[in-house]
Amino acid sequence: MKLASAFNQSPSLVTLTRLADDSYVDVNDSFERVLGYSRITVIGKSPVALGLWDKTRRERFLAALRKSHSITNEPASYRCSDGGEYHGVLNAEVVSFEGEDYVLSIVQDTAEHGDESADLRRNMEAALQLSEQKYRTLVDHSQDGVFITQDSNYTYVNQAYADMLGYVPQEMIGSPYMNFIAPEDREFLDRLWTRRRAGQWEQSAYEVRLLKKDGETRVLASVRSGPITLDGRLSSTGTIRDITEERRTQQALLAAERKYRAIFEMAVTGMYQSTPTGQYLKANQALAAIFGFESPEALTSSLKSISELYKDPAERRTINTDLERDGRVTGREVEMRRRDGQSIWISLSARVVRDDDGKVAYYEGSLHDITARKRVEAALQGSEQRYRMLVDHSQVGVFINEDGRYTYVNPAFAAMLGYTEAELTGMSYRDIFPSDELAAADDRFQRRQRGEAVSNDYESTLLQKDRKTRVNVTHSIGTIDMDDHRFMIGTVRDVTDQKRNEELLKHNATHDPLTGLPNRTLFIERLATAMESSRAVGAPGYAVLFIDLDSFKVVNDSLGHAAGDSLLVQVAQRLVRCLGPSDILARHGGDEFTIMVGQTHELDDAVEVAERVLGELLKPIKLGDNEIYTNASIGIAPGHVDYGSTEELLRDADTAMYRAKAAGKAGYVVFDHDMYARARARLRVETELRQALDNRELRVHYQPIVALDSGRLLGFEALLRWEHPVRGLLSPDEFLLVAEETGLILPMGWWLLKEACRQIRAWRDRHPQARALSVAVNLAHKQFMYAGLAQQVSEALQEAGLGPDGLHLEITETVFLENPKAAESTLRKLRALGIALHLDDFGTGYSSLSYLAALPLETLKIDRSFVMDMESNPKDAAIVRTIIELAKDLGMRTVAEGVETVQQLHMLQNLGCRTGQGNLFAPALDAKRADRLFDRTLLALNPGESVHAGTFPRPVAAASLLRRTRDFFRRV
Repeated sequence: MKLASAFNQSPSLVTLTRLADDSYVDVNDSFERVLGYSRITVIGKSPVALGLWDKTRRERFLAALRKSHSITNEPASYRCSDGGEYHGVLNAEVVSFEGEDYVLSIVQDTAEHGDESADLRRNMEAALQLSEQKYRTLVDHSQDGVFITQDSNYTYVNQAYADMLGYVPQEMIGSPYMNFIAPEDREFLDRLWTRRRAGQWEQSAYEVRLLKKDGETRVLASVRSGPITLDGRLSSTGTIRDITEERRTQQALLAAERKYRAIFEMAVTGMYQSTPTGQYLKANQALAAIFGFESPEALTSSLKSISELYKDPAERRTINTDLERDGRVTGREVEMRRRDGQSIWISLSARVVRDDDGKVAYYEGSLHDITARKRVEAALQGSEQRYRMLVDHSQVGVFINEDGRYTYVNPAFAAMLGYTEAELTGMSYRDIFPSDELAAADDRFQRRQRGEAVSNDYESTLLQKDRKTRVNVTHSIGTIDMDDHRFMIGTVRDVTDQKRNEELLKHNATHDPLTGLPNRTLFIERLATAMESSRAVGAPGYAVLFIDLDSFKVVNDSLGHAAGDSLLVQVAQRLVRCLGPSDILARHGGDEFTIMVGQTHELDDAVEVAERVLGELLKPIKLGDNEIYTNASIGIAPGHVDYGSTEELLRDADTAMYRAKAAGKAGYVVFDHDMYARARARLRVETELRQALDNRELRVHYQPIVALDSGRLLGFEALLRWEHPVRGLLSPDEFLLVAEETGLILPMGWWLLKEACRQIRAWRDRHPQARALSVAVNLAHKQFMYAGLAQQVSEALQEAGLGPDGLHLEITETVFLENPKAAESTLRKLRALGIALHLDDFGTGYSSLSYLAALPLETLKIDRSFVMDMESNPKDAAIVRTIIELAKDLGMRTVAEGVETVQQLHMLQNLGCRTGQGNLFAPALDAKRADRLFDRTLLALNPGESVHAGTFPRPVAAASLLRRTRDFFRRV
């Protein structure tokens, strides 16, 4: 303690540096105080690196020390930490300890040098004593022997060295070291000291035999020593290790090798001797088998070089280098090849055998096939690497918890809660659980500690570092027991975003993205709940309103889809204002909305909501620069305990809505039992009609179209019939409306078109008289609006092999109401195919004369309603006359429908109508009956004559024509 106090309290600057790398080992308090550098800052760094010394001056200083081992009264200057300089007088000396040299430096202030030189020396001595005290403790307790010699005598030996030879240290100190060297090795030691006295100051490592205290027993020792200078005289210091047992072991190994040769041939391990150039001198059977050879002779004779067996020949060169340097290699794992090219792994151990001159005689060694183990290790290593990467780089939190505290957390877990790894490590699980979940967390922890079964996977929330923000997580935890301690290991996954996304997805899955209202799915769920509750109490207490906007399509087509979307949003907002606290509004789809009135005591409650809706929709709606008015048709279906499903209830509300729309729109209709019966009947027709398509129950009947002045057959109108398996043959009036509403009219219409084309072509091929006949096919509204209509018609003609002159297409005036331009475009495409176009039911609907002149129409068909009453109603007769005159003026033909009497025929002839059809001539006939019309013996007219105006044969009296025609079709 006194030496340390003297070192630290000296007014001079005292330092101890390592000579090898010029780094500070220690500095005193004056050094810290005067220069401004703390001890912890400078230790381990050099004066040059700290900026205390100039590099060039320091190198000269160290060179001088290495040469003379001491420097006295040299001027010195240091650069202080504040940028100033300190000037003084430097005294330095090289001191050695345990074979390493140190520099003890003492710097006095220039002004105090004369008066304090004695104090300086005393302080230096005190520092040296302190240093010696520090390192003596290390040396005295070393497990290896340590010694210092000077003038051929031991000046110091430690206890370990003395014990090695059976002495106490005092018995050896002062004695010539040669007394402890076995006589046979003294000449070697003498030569070593002769070289050192000659100036060869190298470190030495050698083996020597020492004599124990009995003077006979020898100890084989490994010595590492080096020269030092003490008190200006050459000395030596070093360490000694007893290797007697180690050498005995080596000799035992040599004996074992001799035994090895005896069992070489019978060993199951591959063994060999080889030349340094790569040829096997010897190989046992096991080695040959490893490489796929039948015998050692086959192995040695087949290889030019052992390198051929190495997958990488450079590996053998590396092994040879290691062998010649170290004498042996052990357990070297190498990838090699069998004779068939298959890759194998072996574990190689080999050693160098030298001759008496020390040259390599050969290599000998053994090897094991470790292919199976390497495969297992590779799999395990891959698994370990994947696990390590998973833990270190995973975004999932990973932890180990002991006694409730985290002993390890990965970066992801710490970052998840806003901590650093160091902050979270050591914390209790109770520090990160919110108070409302602590009881459950404690229960899980205590049960795991008791070894009870606890769910390993669960969800919870954790608190972030701010103690406010919650994180939704999933835990996956297990327990392991090691060294009587139970650890919990697990993973924590942040599912906050997932939870948020799940809620968003759940919302999106049950809400309409445009209006934000509940969608059909959510509405049906709520409706099902209300229905179930009503069954439990035996009273409905709810009703459903089905709302369809009456003018949405007009807005969409005229102002665009964006305006249509805006209309739906504004309507939704208005409908919300009509709801009561227990009601739910949903967008059912398109421009349809549904409302469940949640608490109805009587029908008036639902009616009141419907009236509020109609009232809200009476107000104008602003769409950009346009102000529009909209209305709705509403169907009301009161709840009833007999309803079995939501589909039935919605179907009835939908049915009532369509009744409201049919009644004039902008109103509501309450569903009743008669409506239900009609709806059930309609549903039955729809179901059976779908089956009719699959069961091929549809039929085509053909009504003849004749020349009124001659009775000549001009063609047919193809009419659809349904051969119902129970109800018999059904006319279109009984199923066509359902087909149009359900969309079944499209497949039915295409089938009718193809079948009619096929049949007329068959008649043309079979009957020469029928080569100029045509067939007229009605196009349903949805067919006409189909974008690919022209292509469908062209394909039907090609499939049947029928020319366009054989097909007439009939349309009604309704096709011009929605989109006149699109209708005109479609008509011109059809006319471009060469197909004649007929306007059916002319005058019964919204007739516009403008399109008659503009469009490529060929024929006007006079509706049966005008023909039927023309005898008794002058107005109908006037209409018929007007249509016929109009057609003549436009260059068009006319066809009168529903001709039933002779009087009607006579009037039509007188008015100039040339073509007609009706029961007066023949009803619609199936294909088989119509085929009889082509019997030549029954035809009274030439079927090859032109049907165009102006080419008719001479007029025939009406009575005669009627008689001939009736007879003709009666025979058919």
